[in-house]
Amino acid sequence: MTLLFLLGATSYAQTEPPREQAFSAVRLARCYPNPANAYIQFEIRKTANSPLRLRIYNFLGRKVIDLTRIPATLKVDLTGFARGLYIYQLSDTQGRMLESGKFLVSHG
Repeated sequence: MTLLFLLGATSYAQTEPPREQAFSAVRLARCYPNPANAYIQFEIRKTANSPLRLRIYNFLGRKVIDLTRIPATLKVDLTGFARGLYIYQLSDTQGRMLESGKFLVSHG
């Protein structure tokens, strides 16, 4: 009895775009610098005429910022923020979450 094993390697990285490129193409928001120290800047890509709401939560899940009708560019002062990981959420006026992301505050 003869067993034949075929070993082949398929690289999907060559045929698919890098994950960062594909992911960033559909993002509504970009935040920088990350990690942040004194401030975090949000650039919001408005896809509809509906105003958006931005909420920021600390690593314990407590809401630290809740802004409605945010502009296309928003700079958030991080002076009162503790060092750590934060989650942001963008939602529409009906409360549907459109996007979430995270950033790190590094001052201490």
